[in-house]
Amino acid sequence: MTMVRLAQSFLTHGVCRYSTISNPLKFMSHVDPRYIVPSRKTVTSKVIEGFNDLKLQRRKTLEEAMDGGNVIHSIMDLWSSRAMGLIAGIRFQYFDKQFNLKVINATYRHFDRQHTGTNIASVFKETLADFGIPMKAAGYQVTDNAKI
Repeated sequence: MTMVRLAQSFLTHGVCRYSTISNPLKFMSHVDPRYIVPSRKTVTSKVIEGFNDLKLQRRKTLEEAMDGGNVIHSIMDLWSSRAMGLIAGIRFQYFDKQFNLKVINATYRHFDRQHTGTNIASVFKETLADFGIPMKAAGYQVTDNAKI
């Protein structure tokens, strides 16, 4: 695995910032002077590619589960990051044919709106659409403290 692919995987699955890995990558250029540190643009494009691939895989998994007769249930929560940025997180879950619980982290995204029921529902509906889950086919939704 190349260092750029390793960085892509780390950032995509670890949901970390580029600055988390930029110093270790620069360190590699000291370990092996032939190593060329990838630019932020290169790493960013690879990370976006990785996120899109992961999203497509998860969407396909959910579509297969729905085709198999499963109802997709969801959990949504809002919280503040350490930097006080508002974040919305949504997870989907269902039981497979052997009744094993399957959980898919769907999104962790910036939430730049007031915490009203209408705004929360809007983000929820967008995420359902992104993953190909029709609103009428969605199962139970778990949220907390939503106000309309």
